[in-house]
Amino acid sequence: MEEEKDIIILTKYIIGEANDEEKKFIHQWLSEDSSHEALYIEMKALWHASDFYENSHSIDVGKAYNLFRKKISNQKTKVFTLQFSKLKVAASIALLVSIGALLFFIIEKKHNNAPSFSQEIAVPNGQQKKIILSDGTTVWLNSASTLKIDNDYGKKNRNVYLEGEGYFEVVHDKNLVFTISTKDYTVRDIGTEFNIKAYPADSIFETAVIDGKISVEGKFTGNDKVSTIFLAKNGVLKIQHPSQSKTSSTVKAAPIIVVKNSPNVNTYNYWKDDMLVFDDLSFKDIAAQLERRYNVVILIKDDSLNNYHFSGSFNKVPDIENVLNIIQETTPISYQLNGDTVSIRIKEKK
Repeated sequence: MEEEKDIIILTKYIIGEANDEEKKFIHQWLSEDSSHEALYIEMKALWHASDFYENSHSIDVGKAYNLFRKKISNQKTKVFTLQFSKLKVAASIALLVSIGALLFFIIEKKHNNAPSFSQEIAVPNGQQKKIILSDGTTVWLNSASTLKIDNDYGKKNRNVYLEGEGYFEVVHDKNLVFTISTKDYTVRDIGTEFNIKAYPADSIFETAVIDGKISVEGKFTGNDKVSTIFLAKNGVLKIQHPSQSKTSSTVKAAPIIVVKNSPNVNTYNYWKDDMLVFDDLSFKDIAAQLERRYNVVILIKDDSLNNYHFSGSFNKVPDIENVLNIIQETTPISYQLNGDTVSIRIKEKK
């Protein structure tokens, strides 16, 4: 199907006017290419950020339509006619015409402005880094994390890409939404402070809002449908992805999603103050954090250890031996340290 026709159907899908056949098509279309999902997310975000959306109850439909036609004419772009079944209310027509104006700019951007990153900041194991972006937004990056900054940051967008963990204090700009893309999810800020943990190798994606509001977009179910979760102050979103070895190659298992309010939400950013906090984490996930924090390699010699969970906090602990000694008090483990390699196994009963 031609690109323009794809986008027309996608427009209907976004405003809730797609029929069952069109919905099925969009679900398939989204799963075919990551760029399709990126376009969907961008269209939806621009629509929600537009003046037409905020004032949809009083849209001048004629004015919006004329603006769209004028833009098309000025750019000498093919004008395509949108024909849809009868909409239930006039407001739905207003939505469709208004989003059409936005789609023109998105298509042009997609064709002429491929995403590019002007700067990449990488933090090695055992280190952390504080960054101040050009708009005044402050970012703390945890160990083994990378932040990529869009070439047009502060001019046409405020887009960054995160691998790892970062804490963000975002300067509000109503014209340019601060957007963080990760391997699986997109987080949009509404002027706030929040933490994101999105290490590509980890099974858990996690974000916590210290102040303000954010939206998180991605595929939260077993199918390929993209949806949005909104979080306000003290809100925490934790997504546990199923192990590949436990799922069939032909059946996509849904992740386990937990959304909650946490009175102790600040614990999620304690890492930037040199603290480690484990909240009912599996030993496998703890090992991954310790590897990044202390720049070591951890070998788990007994698979059964992965079933153990641990909660606790460590304040400014200088080395991994002290951490493991404390964990030993409540977890039946023994360990051997050889240079930068730590071997951990179940402690033998005497």
